[in-house]
Amino acid sequence: MRGKLGSVRRVLAGLALLAGGVLALTSGVAVWVAGGHRTPVPGGDAAFVTTLAPVHTNGYAIVVPDIGAVVAQHGLARLLGDGRLTLTVRSVQNDDLIVAALVPAADAVRYLAGTARTDIVAVGYALGTQPVEALDRVGHQPTGLPPWEAPAPAAGRSVTLGLAVPTAGAVALVVHRWDEARDFTVAITAGLAPSAFGLAVSLLLIGGSTALLTGLAMLLVRGPALDELHAEARSAAAAELSPVLPELPAAEEHGSPYVHTAT
Repeated sequence: MRGKLGSVRRVLAGLALLAGGVLALTSGVAVWVAGGHRTPVPGGDAAFVTTLAPVHTNGYAIVVPDIGAVVAQHGLARLLGDGRLTLTVRSVQNDDLIVAALVPAADAVRYLAGTARTDIVAVGYALGTQPVEALDRVGHQPTGLPPWEAPAPAAGRSVTLGLAVPTAGAVALVVHRWDEARDFTVAITAGLAPSAFGLAVSLLLIGGSTALLTGLAMLLVRGPALDELHAEARSAAAAELSPVLPELPAAEEHGSPYVHTAT
């Protein structure tokens, strides 16, 4: 019976490994295929790239107050995990030159307090262009040079920036016109290159293959023959059913049962 129980356990373990291996292999192939849709971005990394809906402001700046928080709220970004985020900010109106910078959120809050601007507070998930949730803030024109900018900051119709996510601290994206005028529109393209993408694919494929082969081996290895199992079962049953006879005393210890008489 012990042999039969061990055989059943081996079959169950083999089936479990077989199912887990198939699942891991399927996931690994799916992730590998999805990786083929990555796009090279500045910096040499291949990233999953998406474009946000254009954002317009009647104020003087377009701001993402906390990039890390916005990324953490996005379902796809949470699935991809840690990595490098590349942001390309492009002016929709070709005659507008823009200045874009990644700055500590605390500095952005202090400088832009009371400034007319538009804050990007969330990015939705959809096929194609990602919807953007933005809030318009009323106020005045900012005064003085931003503490993070040089007197003549670099400007262009398209600016590319990069940072690691999750961020060590709150980081803000601040965009404004080069001439400090109000009323402009930008389109933002975001690319996320997961740091452990290649490792995850390798682990899924190697682990899935190992589990699959181990499960198959456990199912194909033959256990004790059925005849041996049946014979063992019959022997056990016979031992349980056979009566236990009392032991008879030896004749030598008590003498002969017959009476001896003298002649």
